[in-house]
Formats: sequence, C-alpha cells, structure tokens
Amino acid sequence: MFPSADSATLKPNAAEIRCVAFSPDGSLLAAGTRYGLVKVWDTVGRQELQTLRGHAGDVWAIAFSGDGKLFATTDGDWNKPSHVRLYETQKWKEQASLAHTGEVLSLSFAPKNLNLAAGSWDKSVKVWDLTGTTPALPSPKPAK
Repeated sequence: MFPSADSATLKPNAAEIRCVAFSPDGSLLAAGTRYGLVKVWDTVGRQELQTLRGHAGDVWAIAFSGDGKLFATTDGDWNKPSHVRLYETQKWKEQASLAHTGEVLSLSFAPKNLNLAAGSWDKSVKVWDLTGTTPALPSPKPAK
C-alpha cells in the first residue's frame, strides 16, 4: 500500500518527535516528543484528542495493546532509571507506573495483552505481567 493523495501532516507543536504508534484499528495515532509530551489524534477527524504530560525527559517509546484498551509510554534521561506508564484509552487515565532500572528505549505488548516488555539502555529487557504488574520473567544477563 502506498500513500494516497489524502495523506495528512499532524504537528504537535511541542518538540521533535521521538516515536509514533497507531492503535490496532488505526483510529488513533500517538506521538512521543523530546520534552516529555505525548499527543494523541483521532485519525478520521484529524483532531487532537489528548495530551499526556508529566514525563521526565524524552518520550522514547509508546505502544498500544492489541485490543487498543491500553497505551504504554516511557520516558528517559540519558541512562537514568525510567518509568513505564500505563493508561486506559477510554478516558486516558493513568493506571500504573512501572519502574525500570535503565532508560527505556522500546516497548511491546504481548498479543493477548497479558505482558508488556520494555527494552533498556542498560542492556536489559523487563517483562511485566499486567494482571498484577510484577516482573514476569527473570532479568536476562548481558551477552559477553
């Protein structure tokens, strides 16, 4: 599939964009920015729906769950511990803040939304069991 003449440019007017993600059904587009803001747009009406604030440093990664009901964001400040924030997408209320030992640079939900993985600058991947938000797997050891 190639871009059509109906393409659009959305500008959050906040800072450089660090990451973008579509919701699974394509109805939402989110962008994480350099200075800690996350903007969410309705892709049909091309209207900004939400601004998520309060992130420390750059928002390096964002992800929607497979059913679109959850949204994860992470911020970071050069090799310092990060937090992964979980929001429910109906009202955009923060549900949890999950601590990581390093600056998180990537996020991914498991297909059935039970686990969330976060890859970090400190060379670790932390996986949380979202039914209880506890680490689901032991910390991997860095390759030698």
